[in-house]
Amino acid sequence: MTRIEISNSARRELLGRMKRYAAVTAILIIGPLLNDCRAPDSLEEAWLLERLYGPPQRWVLDIVPLHALENMPVDPGETLHVQYVAGIRVAVLTSKTVPQLQIDLRGDSLRVYEVDA
Repeated sequence: MTRIEISNSARRELLGRMKRYAAVTAILIIGPLLNDCRAPDSLEEAWLLERLYGPPQRWVLDIVPLHALENMPVDPGETLHVQYVAGIRVAVLTSKTVPQLQIDLRGDSLRVYEVDA
């Protein structure tokens, strides 16, 4: 089971952002995915992309309407974990095959740890 922890400062910021939407919202965290369409095809392309846009993001955090999670397509080899954390519905879509991931949201940083079972 995915374990997610949200610090108080991140919780306040996330709730503030979520209140701006008219619909009921949730947090969707995507990554890492084995077949990532954003992944470069070669070292040369990776170097160019990093020079232009900075280091690649392996994880994406987004605010989505709650109903979008109910209809979230999950490809073979991917898993979708949904749970409540600090009063916020959070979903993690990943193809990472580990027994447990611990995800910490602290301020603006998203940290992901593999936890041995």
